Amino acid sequence: MQDRSNFWTRNWKRRRFLSGSALAASGAATLALVGCGDDDDDDDDTDGNGGGSSPTATAVSTPTATPEADVVKRGGHLNLMQGAIRSLDPHFDTWGTCANFGTNVYNALIKFSPDITEIQTDMATSLPEQPDELTFTLNIHDNITWQDIDPANGRKLTAEDVRWSIERQMTDEAGKYQHAYFFLGAVDSIEAPDDTTVTFKMSKPYAPMMSYLASPWTVIVNREAVEKYGDLTENALGSGPFIFDKWEKDVRVSVTANPNYWKKD
Repeated sequence: MQDRSNFWTRNWKRRRFLSGSALAASGAATLALVGCGDDDDDDDDTDGNGGGSSPTATAVSTPTATPEADVVKRGGHLNLMQGAIRSLDPHFDTWGTCANFGTNVYNALIKFSPDITEIQTDMATSLPEQPDELTFTLNIHDNITWQDIDPANGRKLTAEDVRWSIERQMTDEAGKYQHAYFFLGAVDSIEAPDDTTVTFKMSKPYAPMMSYLASPWTVIVNREAVEKYGDLTENALGSGPFIFDKWEKDVRVSVTANPNYWKKD
């Protein structure tokens, strides 16, 4: 099987390589011009028998442009991905395009790094604590809010929302999709003793738990939106950096920046 662990790093290095190649080509052209000037000078010296000396070409160095610091450009449009979407509901769909969409609209407790080499925090303040082999405890940030659209209207997101969302992922209705089996048979219960604490009680030691919590399918969806629409096949409401705008089937899914996104960096 092809190793994908450094896929994004490889692509980045390739772009850097192409950039360097362009600079090298530019340098080679400059050297070629200077070389032509030297050849002409040698010919003039050889052919000149007491005649007036011909002016020699002088290589003039051109100042190299100083690269500008990276500037964040805000606004505009970004074509993020290509491919059809079958459903917008991350708990009830298995296509990668749905997962890509979901990670821009929703947050998860933890997530994979862009190069998929490590697990990082997202909503959680730190990676899970394990006081024993059958317990996973996470604390979420206390400033997380749902997107400021109906029906959540920007309210605070709590540990109870996390509990409800992951239990939804484990329901019989979701059972026909593989995401339900991330936790079915392994998680005995999910508790939210306060607004920022989520505790998973396991039925057995479970090595994949961290990977499944970090899966792009285990994003936290909004309960009010599910209750309003019945499911999230054609709707989405999360706490992520982009707000769902519209879905033109087989054409595009449009999102807009979340002006009140709780992560300020």
